[in-house]
Amino acid sequence: MSVSELEMRVEAGSAGSTLAAAVRTLVRVSHSIAKGLVDQGMVRVNGRIVRNPAHRLAEGDQIEARYDAHTRYHPRPGRRHAARTQGFTIVVEDDHLIVVDKQAGLITVPAPSHPDDSLADRLVTMYGSRGFKSPRLWVVHRIDRFTSGLVLFARTPASALSLMEQFEKRKPHREYLAICEGVPEKAEGRLESWLEENPRSLKVAETRDRKTGQHALLKYKIEERLAGAALARVTLETGRRNQIRVQFAGIGHPLVGDQTYGRPSDMISRVALHAARLGFEHPHTGRPVRVESPMPEDMTRLLRRLRATTPAP
Repeated sequence: MSVSELEMRVEAGSAGSTLAAAVRTLVRVSHSIAKGLVDQGMVRVNGRIVRNPAHRLAEGDQIEARYDAHTRYHPRPGRRHAARTQGFTIVVEDDHLIVVDKQAGLITVPAPSHPDDSLADRLVTMYGSRGFKSPRLWVVHRIDRFTSGLVLFARTPASALSLMEQFEKRKPHREYLAICEGVPEKAEGRLESWLEENPRSLKVAETRDRKTGQHALLKYKIEERLAGAALARVTLETGRRNQIRVQFAGIGHPLVGDQTYGRPSDMISRVALHAARLGFEHPHTGRPVRVESPMPEDMTRLLRRLRATTPAP
């Protein structure tokens, strides 16, 4: 696949025109294909992906479009398909990999509880709608269903092999933002334990048995002390399922809203955990890739409420 990358600046005479019309002129394709390019996230305006073909442009707007002449780009057919592909935003994409910003509530890969709908399923559906025949993705790592943030998938077997090897050797940088109940005694430190999963309930717990447990290690730093809570930046050194949630609960500071390892919260409807930064080596070029995701609205709203009740120093 050969992808062309085109760009243009909106002049005064084109201000007010739709994004689809501008893409049609830039890429020199039909109006339907131009709408398809926009719908499928192949067009950026001022560095941000815009999926609305009717988006009105202003003078000075910078448009970037990625186009493969051998791929069919059709507009999304309707609400059913739109519902199938929502729940994520593309952050980085090329022929070898894709990084997306996942919303909380969407499971990363199919599971018995969600056999027909997952982030992986929706991405495959997206590529199918772009015209790819029998599209495939390879899971490199995953985050919990109710955790938001960055997830990486490989698009070729070779890329999958390279990326999985990096994760096995703990080379990628994985950084999370977490809001925990109470304030840990130490402002920064390392948490080390061994985790095991209950085969029936699938709940993860700490264990003293190092033979059956999986080694779990993370670093944390408290970035803000709040009323009855704290904002922590967490760096994973191992990537165990539910690791951050279990280890913070293990020191008596479960994450806010964690109904499994803590308690429900009336300030947020899910666990306050966000995969904020991801760094790795590109599997094809070997160059470093660094991506970042801003804190989502529900966690930002939670912080505002906690700050409102925090006494001034």
